[in-house]
Parts: sequence; structure tokens; C-alpha cells
Amino acid sequence: MSGAFAERIWRHAQQRFVTAVALGQALGQIAPSLQFAVFGFEFFDAGG
Repeated sequence: MSGAFAERIWRHAQQRFVTAVALGQALGQIAPSLQFAVFGFEFFDAGG
């Protein structure tokens, strides 16, 4: 019983880790564009 429970927890943790890695990679590709957009917004916001 406890073995199956531990296996379920392990699978859940593994899925969350894979999801976090995939999300991190996606954000890594998008991040430069977002940084530029935020910088532009702050620049124009400060100018106004």
C-alpha cells in the first residue's frame, strides 16, 4: 500500500519537474522579447 502511494507521489513530482523544465525553456526563448517590451514600456512611461 505505501509503495503504491510513494510511487504515485514520485510520478506526480516527476511530472511537475518536467512541466517546470519545459516552462523554463519556453520562457527562456520568450524572455528576451519580454525584457525588451518591459524596458520599452518603462522608458515611455518615465518619459510621459
